[in-house]
Amino acid sequence: MMTLDVEQLESTFKKNLEFFKKHLPHLAERFENYEPQAQLVIDPVRGINIYDKRKECFLYPGDGRLITSKQLAYWLNEPQFLTLSTKPLDGPNEWLHIRYINELNRLREEILGTTRLSLGVERLPALLVVGVGLGDHLKFITEHLPVENLLILEPNEDFFYISLHLLDWEKILKSVKGKRSIYLLVGEEAKNPDRIIAYYNAIGPFKATASFLYIHYLDRELKEFIKRLTAEILSNVSFFGFFDDEMISLRHTLENIKKGVSLFNPYG
Repeated sequence: MMTLDVEQLESTFKKNLEFFKKHLPHLAERFENYEPQAQLVIDPVRGINIYDKRKECFLYPGDGRLITSKQLAYWLNEPQFLTLSTKPLDGPNEWLHIRYINELNRLREEILGTTRLSLGVERLPALLVVGVGLGDHLKFITEHLPVENLLILEPNEDFFYISLHLLDWEKILKSVKGKRSIYLLVGEEAKNPDRIIAYYNAIGPFKATASFLYIHYLDRELKEFIKRLTAEILSNVSFFGFFDDEMISLRHTLENIKKGVSLFNPYG
């Protein structure tokens, strides 16, 4: 049963704008007088949906809230995630890097028995959510999942504008407390891999290899972007040091200090 009305939608929008003016002024400025090319559709029989005027189609193939509930149920049972390959590395066994990485892979398989990540843990290191839409999945995630670091991307500004009339963004963005963090990117910012990789670098690049992925909706352009983005995120992590190189570099530095070799001094 639909309980939303125009007055309630406008009240939620004004409340969100006031919150964003204090905490995310660039978003408040962008959306205060925004003219969307999508509209919220509320039908007592067919439920709630978003109509995209540009594409001349609905975002959801039916009642958006029912579709989201089914999507959530499926994702909770089969969550998507980012992870590096655990295949053995080829190379001389005398190289410490090759030897230890292959030993770690063996131990991972022995201890975990699977290469899949599980939601049944005390803390989820990171969760990347692509798409806000009506936002019911965000309410569930922030209320019920122990996410340590949450990154929300909404590439479609029209859909985000509609969410300002439906969601209590203050409650969502303040739901992550203590040592946890939450980050929101909208529009072109949400399609900038550098901004997203910078977020993972800030919270700890290693968390990208144990990051869950929730995709709320897909189109051809977004599908290609996500494929490219996940590859770049994992590539960024995989380039962190070759163990033998780090050992050799440290050894050389110590020897140079003993020999009195001039070192770089950033203070002059």
